[in-house]
Amino acid sequence: MQDENRFNDSIKKLLDRDLEELEPGIAQRLQQARMQALDAVAARRYINPYSNWRTAGALALGVMLLLAVVFWPNASQHGVNSPLDSDMELFAADDNLQLYEDLEFYEWLLASDSQAG
Repeated sequence: MQDENRFNDSIKKLLDRDLEELEPGIAQRLQQARMQALDAVAARRYINPYSNWRTAGALALGVMLLLAVVFWPNASQHGVNSPLDSDMELFAADDNLQLYEDLEFYEWLLASDSQAG
């Protein structure tokens, strides 16, 4: 680590010495080019500050759509075999009409069973 720091310091000193030896016109043009590059980077950051939020929102939307596609067909398959559907089939069948006609008898039978037990 110390060797790396010494190496960096020596390179910095060498570059600073070379910079001092540059002609003033060249140094000025280099400084202007540096400032333009820094301004361009700053402008790019300022123009699009919400790009990370857009990316995150698009990713979340994609995951939600994927989950909907994967799990939606399974939900509709379970809906066909639900207990409510089988009860509705029993009520809609014609052979249970006699049960409805004798409903009072079955209620009385249930009440007498509960009193006997």
